[in-house]
Amino acid sequence: MRAHEVLREFGTTGIQTPIIRDGDQLVGTERLHADMKWKTNSGKANFVFPDWDSVAERDQLIGPKGDEGWVLNGRVNHLWNNLSDFARREYATQRWPMNFLEVNPDDAVAWGIVSGDLLSIESDNVIDQLGEKTTGSFTAVAYVADTVPRGVTFTYFLYPGSPANSVTSRDTNLQPLNLRYNFKLGKERVSKIGPTDLAERMSFAPCNLV
Repeated sequence: MRAHEVLREFGTTGIQTPIIRDGDQLVGTERLHADMKWKTNSGKANFVFPDWDSVAERDQLIGPKGDEGWVLNGRVNHLWNNLSDFARREYATQRWPMNFLEVNPDDAVAWGIVSGDLLSIESDNVIDQLGEKTTGSFTAVAYVADTVPRGVTFTYFLYPGSPANSVTSRDTNLQPLNLRYNFKLGKERVSKIGPTDLAERMSFAPCNLV
């Protein structure tokens, strides 16, 4: 039986990986915590509040100064992980012909940009793995939307040729809570390179429609 036929047979309930074969049957793995029991003393889930004071020194070190802002990055459902497969899909590259930067409407007015403008996003304060300061930059198309607050922008993290990780620091000392790279957060100075024809080829409808 073909894989899609197997998935069709399972229906919307699907099957949890890893999967083992038991004769002619595929047996999935029970989803973690499906029994509503956690490996804690109480057997209940612990919701931990972040200690913002623990990253205050980090934010002061790598954070924006003056008219600079924060740039966040993450995944997008339409592209999901890292475009390793989606880059060959015409509908994906038509929807996202280049990386984008979501900009608050008030910031867009102050910066003199509109959706479809080509932007340069630069940082002169990227801390590398050795704790040394370096610089980084990437380009993206302006995507004016109220999904981000003033002073904050959002972009896709790993668009080919335009990775937002270029402006995020890699010193694990900057993440005292988990000692991981500071992948999702950086400071930025945004400047307009010029207009493009993307406004005629790409949708800039708000992504927070429900």
